[in-house]
Amino acid sequence: MKNPFNNWFTPDEQRILIFLIFFGFVGFLVQYTGLIAEENPEATDSLKVALQEDFEIKYDLTIVTKKQLMSIPGIGEKRASDIIAFRTETGFNNKRDLLNIRGIGEKSYLKIENYFIDFGEISEIGNSKAKKDTIKVSNNQKVKSKPKKKTEQIITEKIDINSADENLLIKLKGIGPSKAKKIIELRTELGGFSTIEQIMQVKGIGQKTFEKFKDHIFVGERK
Repeated sequence: MKNPFNNWFTPDEQRILIFLIFFGFVGFLVQYTGLIAEENPEATDSLKVALQEDFEIKYDLTIVTKKQLMSIPGIGEKRASDIIAFRTETGFNNKRDLLNIRGIGEKSYLKIENYFIDFGEISEIGNSKAKKDTIKVSNNQKVKSKPKKKTEQIITEKIDINSADENLLIKLKGIGPSKAKKIIELRTELGGFSTIEQIMQVKGIGQKTFEKFKDHIFVGERK
């Protein structure tokens, strides 16, 4: 019987056509029988969201350890030690007090602030509710909530930083016993302060801390 395709196709073209028809039929058969699972758009979208989700462990500055601090990008061993030292000597009133630490400027702070909880912020894991007397942090550890701050002494008169003793100096906001001693040591070394700004030469007293008490101090006669 004469092949009718000979009128339109050469033998080579006929073989190619048969090849294409065969593989088209195989593809249809596989799709129809379910041998290849159809892509689930919803599942794909969920996976993308899960991969893109940015989960960060948040730490409480009042209890965070040096090792945990060093796990934060941008905080090395030296800076972690400085943070722990600041907490021991002065204590953190809020996480922006990190700006009082040498080497942490506004740009550095913006890179690390999200790794720390705001004081009073309660981080929940899953759907469980945190108890009122605890703060639930991301590493599943429960810690006692930060004790209430002591009532600050109200300074009614300015303090002469050239004559004030430790008991007077610690009345200044942000100044603890350790910093008060350092202020007196620097004062002795300088033979007395010439300006109130010289107090910022004391390690741990930066511009932010200075702003808290500058209106409550003055420089008296040098001794």
